[in-house]
Amino acid sequence: TLIDIGFDHKHTLLMMDEPTNHLDVEMIEWLEHYLNQEKVTLLLVTHDRYFLDAVCDEIWELEREKLHVYRGDYENYLDKKAARIESELSSIDKARNEYRKELEWMRKQPKARTTKSKSRIDNFYEVENRAKQKIEDAQLQLQVKMSRL
Repeated sequence: TLIDIGFDHKHTLLMMDEPTNHLDVEMIEWLEHYLNQEKVTLLLVTHDRYFLDAVCDEIWELEREKLHVYRGDYENYLDKKAARIESELSSIDKARNEYRKELEWMRKQPKARTTKSKSRIDNFYEVENRAKQKIEDAQLQLQVKMSRL
C-alpha cells in the first residue's frame, strides 16, 4: 500500500495534513502505533482530537511571533493554553488600570526636572504599550521546498 511505501524509510520530521481522513479504525490504530514507536517530529494539521491525544507528548504553538511549548497531550495543551491566556489577560488588565492612573498624572503636565519625574514619564510610555496590547489570532503561512514521498 501507499502508506507502507511512505513509511519504509526512517524520518525525523513528518508533515501530515489530516492523516486520519479516509482511514478506517484499524489503519488509524496502526498509524498511532507506528508514530508512538518511532522518534519523529510531527507537523500536523488535523481536526482529530483523539489522534492528537494518542500521538502527541509535546505541542508547539507559534502565536504572535512567540513560541509556546506545552508538554503533554492535547487535553493538557488546551488546559495550559487557557491558563496562559487568562494570565496574559490579567496582566493586560493590570496594565490598563496602571495606565489610567499614570495618564491622570501625565495630564497634570508634570515637570521632568527630577530624576523621579523623568523615570515616571518614561515608565508611562512602557505602561501605555502594555495597556494597549490585545490578544489576537494570527495566521501563519509556511513555504517549504521539499520532495514528496
